[in-house]
Amino acid sequence: MTDLPERVQLRRLDLALLALVEERARIRAALPAADPARRAAVGDLLRRHCGDLPTESVERLFRLLDDACDAAEEGVS
Repeated sequence: MTDLPERVQLRRLDLALLALVEERARIRAALPAADPARRAAVGDLLRRHCGDLPTESVERLFRLLDDACDAAEEGVS
């Protein structure tokens, strides 16, 4: 079975997203723990959100991203 163009595109997007998430975690870890910029500015992101994803899903996604960064910094895998 050959990959459909959409599958190839999704795979590329997934790999790009993973790289961006990992980059975000590295940059966030370099900031002081008390810096409020370490957490996603969810309110601002939600105000800018105009895509097809439900707002609640976007909010949950960024809260999970912050939780994952917290876990990485605490050494939880």
